[in-house]
Amino acid sequence: MASRCMAAKIGLVCWVIVLLCLVLLQSPQMSPAQSLSLPVCELQGAGSSSPYSGEQVQTEGVVHLDLDDTSRRGFFLQHAACDPDPLTSDGIFVYLGEQGDWVASGDRVQVNGRVQEYYGLTEIASSPSDVSVLSHNNPLPIAVKFDPPAERAAGSAYLETLGGGEGMYLFPPGPCIPPGATSLIAVQADLFQSLYGLMPQYEIINTSLLVPDLVKDIAWASGNLSLSNTGDEVLLMGLDEGLLDSLSWGSSDWAFVPDVAAPGQGVSLERYPTDQDHDHAADWRLQTQPAPGGVAATPTPTATLEPVTPSPTPLPTGDGSALVLNELHADPDATLGDANGDGQVDPVEDEFVEIVNSRLGPMDLSGWRLEVGFNLLVHRFPENTWLAPGSAIVVFGGGEPLGEFGDSLVQTASTGGLELLNTGDILTLKRPDGQVLFTFTYGLEAGDNQSITRSPDITGGEPLIKHSQAEGSAGALFSPGTRLDGTLFTSSDE
Repeated sequence: MASRCMAAKIGLVCWVIVLLCLVLLQSPQMSPAQSLSLPVCELQGAGSSSPYSGEQVQTEGVVHLDLDDTSRRGFFLQHAACDPDPLTSDGIFVYLGEQGDWVASGDRVQVNGRVQEYYGLTEIASSPSDVSVLSHNNPLPIAVKFDPPAERAAGSAYLETLGGGEGMYLFPPGPCIPPGATSLIAVQADLFQSLYGLMPQYEIINTSLLVPDLVKDIAWASGNLSLSNTGDEVLLMGLDEGLLDSLSWGSSDWAFVPDVAAPGQGVSLERYPTDQDHDHAADWRLQTQPAPGGVAATPTPTATLEPVTPSPTPLPTGDGSALVLNELHADPDATLGDANGDGQVDPVEDEFVEIVNSRLGPMDLSGWRLEVGFNLLVHRFPENTWLAPGSAIVVFGGGEPLGEFGDSLVQTASTGGLELLNTGDILTLKRPDGQVLFTFTYGLEAGDNQSITRSPDITGGEPLIKHSQAEGSAGALFSPGTRLDGTLFTSSDE
């Protein structure tokens, strides 16, 4: 088979031939800071993510969909006719982090908050106290009637053109895929490398100068990447917009009827065998051990495979290899969860991460970044943060921690919250220059009103276990800054 040059475009993103993967993100809360006053279209920018991601901003617009009393806890606002650029959006979602009847459709509001990316979509993380209603009963945007053609391919193109889908991305010109080879496309190259130990050929969000980016094909849509575990589709097309290949799964039957089973978190969809294509759901199987870039050589049963939750797999690199994430508290108990000792139970402020220095010498953490999900900064270690050998540092979500905490260093999240998901997430520690020191993944075990911990401390394996079940914990729900049994950390575990 001759080499085929990559003169093609791809709907959403896929690891061509082999693998699809989704890593879930989350929405954090904000902290007060100096705000940049910007219109919505400038906040959104023309790229796949906001140029102001992580910045404190102020903007105005009219509320056109009020969700602040639902589980989504926020609202959509629009700045009508913000600019004539089709690459920028005039609308944005404002995440409030709590339920309540704060605004109504037609209200013109001023919002202060932090720009962030959530499942590939730009939004503002704010709070009710940072939203001011300027006026009521303003006219709402004119509704757009959707009338897609009945034919499937034409209907999909119609919706993508209106921005109803996740968007279409173009490969840069020139590169080819040799016969039998694969090409990997990741959302972010640096995170992909930290998880799988190799660099992709392309990325969606620019994180590495060594990896070329796919670019949006705005003739189709200007939407962002957002693959759903419960149902979605991926299209691979030629420059003539002819369909080369496609895949749909779960609730979507775009490509196959019946459809391919929906993958759970940590599970990919894999074509098997890779050199056969019958345009049928049976060409695909669930892969509980994703191996991007590899091609399976022997068949394995797929009918009984169940989606699994990924277990924690720390991958330390570089100078951070001596740092151990020893305890993590994502789900404070509503009654007994006052982990920071300030006398109040708070689901955000009482979250914490405990990191231990297991090396012989002290480590300077000044300016280092603690991130969750895809490069979402939750804490920047302040200057002169030195971690002594054998000692621990605890970062709480917030509040005013009160207690000894085993004489460990104690800080609170510089952004106002750690926002650790109870159902699983990814934590990354980076140097100021962006070098990844370690990446840590946890799952559903963190959602039981207590912390998860290594047992024994520092040297215990993974997955981390529930604190009350760890030997020596005496049933305690957490132990920030100390060992499981409440004793001090020492340098004996180097």
